[in-house]
Amino acid sequence: MKSHELLTYCVCNVEDTALYNMRGPKNSQGDQNNTVVKLASETGFSCYKNEQNKWRIEPKSSGKNWYLLQSDERWLLVIDETPQILFRPSGAIAFMQRWLQT
Repeated sequence: MKSHELLTYCVCNVEDTALYNMRGPKNSQGDQNNTVVKLASETGFSCYKNEQNKWRIEPKSSGKNWYLLQSDERWLLVIDETPQILFRPSGAIAFMQRWLQT
């Protein structure tokens, strides 16, 4: 998927993302971020901390030009090194789930 296709895909699915709710009791932001990383790791994404001790999640397949970067309690979608959308943890999870479906 090319960068403009990914951005179009993401923007077109914002409504779906907004409808996604994490199940279970309300968690602190740290717990929600840990859930994002755990689910990403379990579903085959590469997860590691950068120099600023922030999580970075990206697809394992080479040639993919996007990643999610932890930004405090939110997740920033970066395409071709250009910031695009700031997700809540539930939105980041929904984005990854949709990515896996394509």
